[in-house]
Parts: sequence; structure tokens; C-alpha cells
Amino acid sequence: MTFDPAALILGAATGLLCGVLYFGGLWLTVNRLPRFAHPGRIMLLSFLARAGMTVAAFTLVAGNSAPVFLTCLLGFLLVRQVGVHRARNLKRGEESG
Repeated sequence: MTFDPAALILGAATGLLCGVLYFGGLWLTVNRLPRFAHPGRIMLLSFLARAGMTVAAFTLVAGNSAPVFLTCLLGFLLVRQVGVHRARNLKRGEESG
């Protein structure tokens, strides 16, 4: 097993991009749900598209490399944490304002 920093950087970048697309897509879907006659179907289709894209990207980039997969996952979870932090701050701002 060799250490390839370029592969790890690519994994982290892929995780970050997938996280932005996944959670951004979730945010868009949730905000647009009231417009749809069948919101459950839209949520399911959105989930399948977002999850499929994420799994495909992780698989393509990581292949059989556990370290690269873990950097993908780390980048993805970092985007999630930033999003949760921002959402909490927005909610606090609404409550105090």
C-alpha cells in the first residue's frame, strides 16, 4: 500500500463537492415541497438521485482504497457540519430578531 497525497486530495475534494450537491439538493427539495401534489414521491426521487450520485462519485474516486474513501467521507461530513452550524445560527437569528 502506497501513500498517494494526490488521491487523498482528490477524495477530499470529491467529498466536499458531493456534500454541497447532496445537502444543497436536500435544501432545495424541502423548500419546494409545498408546491407539489405528491411531496412523498418528490422526497423519495430526490433522495434516490442524491444518494445515487454520491455513491457513484465515491466509488469512482475511491475504488478499492479505504484511505481515499475515508477522505471522501470526511469531506462530505464536513459540509454537513458546516450546514448544520449555519442553519442553527440562522434559526437563532430569527428567534432573537
